[in-house]
Amino acid sequence: MSAAACRAWITVMRLFLAVVLLMTMALFSAARGEERIALVVANPASEGSPAIANADLSAELVAATLRSLGFTVRQVSDGDRADVARAMHDFAQSLANPDSVGIFYYVGHTAQANGRNYLLTRGTRIDSTTRRHCPSICSCRRSRQPRH
Repeated sequence: MSAAACRAWITVMRLFLAVVLLMTMALFSAARGEERIALVVANPASEGSPAIANADLSAELVAATLRSLGFTVRQVSDGDRADVARAMHDFAQSLANPDSVGIFYYVGHTAQANGRNYLLTRGTRIDSTTRRHCPSICSCRRSRQPRH
């Protein structure tokens, strides 16, 4: 099997597992009568990195699946730092209700520096001189702990 075929297979399997997980979560949240909210972000390219094939298609499939399961979905495609940060802020605000359930789905490039994970948005450059100043979003914070 070629490297491209392996990457395609891995992408398909990840998407399949994500959809199965989302459907399982939705069934449990529907039984509890919770408000279901989702943010789906697709950022297929960042400066200096190859574009992620089918990123928009993957995000569209996940968003459609979530909608069919009763989620209110907001989508961001090819957003810059401000677009994604605004969407994440709005998403966090919409989860203020203790009976709400949120799903965040991101397909795009990420990076790790000094133990922190970053979502790389449109316009992000990664190199040793700009790493500390690149317009990325740190994904290391959570607004609240998950319920059990």
